[in-house]
Amino acid sequence: LNGCHANWQERVVTRYRLPEFIERAAPCVFCAWFGLLSVMRRVEINTEPLTREQKKYFKNQTTDYKPCNFGYLNGRLVCVDYA
Repeated sequence: LNGCHANWQERVVTRYRLPEFIERAAPCVFCAWFGLLSVMRRVEINTEPLTREQKKYFKNQTTDYKPCNFGYLNGRLVCVDYA
């Protein structure tokens, strides 16, 4: 149930272009009702640990700084799992 809620929150961020998130988050392209399925833009998954500066940059998006929660979209590091 928490995952469905998180998927729906990620959709809201994309749909309403919340300024504090939109430039730092991978956009959600589609989210089914109740957040059962979420489709996001394809990113190249990050494999390197985040630097201190990157963690500071993403501190309002997530608290889970695993490399796989981030990726590169058009050459820019974005958060993939941010809700």
